[in-house]
Amino acid sequence: MQRFTFTTLLLLVASLGFAQNSDAKQEGVASQLEKVDSSIHQVLDYTLTPEGLVLSRRMGKYGYTNLKKEVIIPFIYDFGAGEFSQGLAFVRKGLLIGYIDTKGNEVIPFKFSNASNFSEELAAVVLNEKWGYINPKGETVIPFEYDLCFEFSLGLAAVRKDGKAGYINRKGEVVIPFIYEANGTFSKKLKLATVKKDGVWFQIDLNGNKISSN
Repeated sequence: MQRFTFTTLLLLVASLGFAQNSDAKQEGVASQLEKVDSSIHQVLDYTLTPEGLVLSRRMGKYGYTNLKKEVIIPFIYDFGAGEFSQGLAFVRKGLLIGYIDTKGNEVIPFKFSNASNFSEELAAVVLNEKWGYINPKGETVIPFEYDLCFEFSLGLAAVRKDGKAGYINRKGEVVIPFIYEANGTFSKKLKLATVKKDGVWFQIDLNGNKISSN
């Protein structure tokens, strides 16, 4: 009787192992790695910064390590931008976003619902459901009156307001009027931006002139 029980247990263990192996194969490698990543330190290597910091994740929280995986900024954030610009990076706690420096000090309070990296000394952020721009001190430079804002490039930023798109300078002055249905950031290499008007996409220069495709 004991021998039968022991043999039966062996068969049950073997069967269970086979079933688990089959399930693991069905879940796939990606799924297995995801389970592992959720419980150990995960380095997101595409976020290596010039300062030598790496945005990392541990137990679902984000922080920064050095290349030796030593913790520099603790794992207390729900999201991290990765890059530092103007010495600052935006991170999220709960539903709010703020900016920290490379030592983890809170420089700009957590009060925004969306944000971008700093570009040309300004960052686009959302406060009370409207976009505007702040400087590295957290001061409002361009009022929160836009429906959507992009990072500055070549002195201009693509913005959208009241269903129309245009471009403003760092003073908030309209340089290219709000006559488009959609627009994108100016390419620093080409010095052109892609816009949409009357259902047609085309490119414009820094003065708003349409560039011929010929």
